[in-house]
Order: sequence, then structure tokens, then C-alpha cells
Amino acid sequence: MTIISIIFYLLLLDALFAFVVSWSGKTGWWYQYFTPIARQFPLVKGWTLMYLVLVIFIGWLMMESGQLVMFW
Repeated sequence: MTIISIIFYLLLLDALFAFVVSWSGKTGWWYQYFTPIARQFPLVKGWTLMYLVLVIFIGWLMMESGQLVMFW
């Protein structure tokens, strides 16, 4: 597995985690425990949706160009 694929899958996991947390309505712990980070990166539904769509689009482009290694 190439380093590019590993970085993509880590970004995909991060985007999925942010999306699920922001849409679940349980963002209080994010602001409580990670206050300095939460000020710069708030978990807002629209931004996390856009982040997830962009990561999926980048993955699709990588897959079409043959750079993405599927781990399954």
C-alpha cells in the first residue's frame, strides 16, 4: 500500500468521524475537551458535509488515475 493511499484513508476516516459527530448532535464534548481546537475547527454540519464530499471526490480522482490502492 502506498503512502498516498494511507493518507487518503486516514483523511476519509477523519471526514467520516467529523460528519457523524456533527450530524448526531453530540458536539458538546468536542467543545468541552478540545476548546482550543474547536475554536478553529467547529463541527458545523455544512462544513463537515463539504469536507466529506471533497475527500470522496479526491478518492474518486485517485481511483480513476490508478493511484489509489484498495485494501479489500
